[in-house]
Amino acid sequence: MPKPIFFLDIEQVLLHREGMAWHPNDIAPLLSELAQEHRLGILGNLPPHHDPDSFRLLLRDAGLEGWFEPELVVLANYLPRPLTDPVLFRSVAALTETPPADLTYLTAHPDRANAATTAGWQTQLPGGGVEGSLLGVEDGEVVGTLFADEVDEDTGPTFVLKGRIVTLDETDRVIDNGRLLIQRGKMAAILTPTDPLPAAFANAPVVDTQATLFPGLMDLHNHLPYNIISLWQVPKKYKNRNKWRTNPDYKKSVSAPVVALASQEATAKALVRYVEAKALLAGMTTGQGMRMIVQGVTKHFVGLMRNVEDTRDRRLPSATTRVPDLNPRRPSDLEGARRNLDRSTAWFYHLAEGVDEESRLHFKTLLDNNLLGKALVGIHSLGLQRADLDAVAAAGGKVVWSPLSNLLLYGKTIKLADLLGSGVLFSLGCDWSPSGSKNPLLELKVARWVAQKQNAPITSRQLVGLLTDKAAQVVGWQKHLGSLKPGMLADIIAVNGTDGDPYDKLIDARERDISLVIIHGMPRVGNEATLRQLLPATAVLETLTIDSAPKSFFWQHPLSTLNDLPLKAAQQRLSDAMGDLKGFIRNGQTNGGLLDFGSSGDPFGLVLDMESHDTDHPSGLLTASLFDVSEEQVPDSVPLDTLEVADPVFWATMLAEQNLPANLAADLQQFYT
Repeated sequence: MPKPIFFLDIEQVLLHREGMAWHPNDIAPLLSELAQEHRLGILGNLPPHHDPDSFRLLLRDAGLEGWFEPELVVLANYLPRPLTDPVLFRSVAALTETPPADLTYLTAHPDRANAATTAGWQTQLPGGGVEGSLLGVEDGEVVGTLFADEVDEDTGPTFVLKGRIVTLDETDRVIDNGRLLIQRGKMAAILTPTDPLPAAFANAPVVDTQATLFPGLMDLHNHLPYNIISLWQVPKKYKNRNKWRTNPDYKKSVSAPVVALASQEATAKALVRYVEAKALLAGMTTGQGMRMIVQGVTKHFVGLMRNVEDTRDRRLPSATTRVPDLNPRRPSDLEGARRNLDRSTAWFYHLAEGVDEESRLHFKTLLDNNLLGKALVGIHSLGLQRADLDAVAAAGGKVVWSPLSNLLLYGKTIKLADLLGSGVLFSLGCDWSPSGSKNPLLELKVARWVAQKQNAPITSRQLVGLLTDKAAQVVGWQKHLGSLKPGMLADIIAVNGTDGDPYDKLIDARERDISLVIIHGMPRVGNEATLRQLLPATAVLETLTIDSAPKSFFWQHPLSTLNDLPLKAAQQRLSDAMGDLKGFIRNGQTNGGLLDFGSSGDPFGLVLDMESHDTDHPSGLLTASLFDVSEEQVPDSVPLDTLEVADPVFWATMLAEQNLPANLAADLQQFYT
């Protein structure tokens, strides 16, 4: 017999107001008790300035999202009847196919409780443990739901790409002189040289790329807002991540500058533009996303790349993420993790980042609390032993491997033989530029170097798969991305040349070799002549010289807030601010708007996942504006990390890094000279 349903109101029950911002209540113990006998749902109005996405983030960050069944989340803002109308409650009963007597509504609003009672529901008013202030919300007239992400409409130009096609499909086909047919954001067909061209493509532009075509690269471990910072000179070998994060030089050279820049509208926007461009130039089409805060509401930034945490596409399930360690003495931590594992396709968790027993204890927390599951994606997993990896694999869990970051901070990385021998599904991630790879092309080279030194039985094809088809499997997107096959979404990159081993071609590549980047059928980065062939005549392009080669960007996106911000302007804005950090902070404190740095006065800031380790915030995500950075906490200046790897400062730092294995930096540098 189906369980009865217990709906919770939003204002005062799920959320409470502090000033102008709304925050989740600590109701995980209540939800745990209710869930034993009920299915749980939400029925209420969203607070001002919130939309379904920002509300979902509030719940997710507090570990509450997983308690509620998506089909039982009803936002009255988008319904034609208000919460004070019994008809609304009768409609909800009908939609859930549940007798009204089996429905309970917890609300702090007596008029809403009366309406529910009139419709035959049971009602409860909250006790003294639920705090908050009532803020009335007008009821809207648009039908909508919370968790039903809108499909990114399949639109875009029709065209044909000629080149060597590396499918990375089940057969590992490589088609010389092949043709890839793109229409409305998808791959319509893949043709050999002798296959006839379908009539629908008779008049389509044909671009001879003279390149090798691959699926777009998916980086499943990154902290993008920090990628304006150059490589940190790591002062010693650390045992776990909680050690290096307390280093005074790290705080002064990495943490504090990013907080200062991310907390002001002008530089925060410039930062977002810059780090996305940095990723796109290396063929990265999917990554962990960036969060922004606008008018006190946290939302995901919508840019050109796909965001694994907010896909806005039902075909691509959104992942959930947790950076801080779970606290085994905090029941809400453990229950939140359990719910995320149960309800998510992929739950990214920074797991056992270190080489000591303290790091491995975080894995034991999962093991002891039955928190190994198929949705688990263990970022780093450096402290796991072979038996631990076997346990993760047996549960269907996954791993993201970040070898350069591991080597820079800890002097060792996971044994590839253990990863391969356990059979665990794993992918590759850059981590971030302060102590990791600038982009996935560099990380691929590091992975191959490590594999060769460890004599690991992994091929170049398998290494490329860690950023393509295997990465897609990690997040459950393999039916739509990660391979080049008819019917799949058209995320494609082109690497100059068609000679040599196709997989080494990608691993050997650097930014200047990426001649075209396509996301959902839309050309975004590449050679200007190619983009002009594929885009409307009215398309506005921005061209810069990157890694000694001209690259053009097509920035326009219907949902982006940065369409009017060129990369050149963003680069200059960041360079000016970082060149005089103390003056930047002083200027922001005195005029409040940083008008000298291009501020328009919009309340735009970024959320920084690496700062909240220093807080007790359960999500591991706090906005930069909550951290007060003074002039004394930053150096006079810090260099803006370059967009390309071929940078003398970067290589000088790499060659001086004391924790790297002998010859690693020198061997890698040969690809960039």
